[in-house]
Amino acid sequence: MRRSIPIWLGRMCRTVAVAVIAGLWPGTDDDAVEARLRAMPARRQAAIVAAVLVALLAAAMVAAQFGPLGMAVFFAAVLFIAR
Repeated sequence: MRRSIPIWLGRMCRTVAVAVIAGLWPGTDDDAVEARLRAMPARRQAAIVAAVLVALLAAAMVAAQFGPLGMAVFFAAVLFIAR
């Protein structure tokens, strides 16, 4: 049971990163981004996923400075990008 939680969490983080990259990269879909990510070495995959998640966290922190309206705009932007 304990081993399945980190694996599940890693898969969820990877899914979020793939959705954000595919949303920002015109002409690609989730499957194409996933295939390109899977073809990379494991360390580079982890770095890309971490970079995307850190960028999302930084954007959320900036949006939080503008209160509820800023967070609403942030969530709307994430939903629009991730479709």
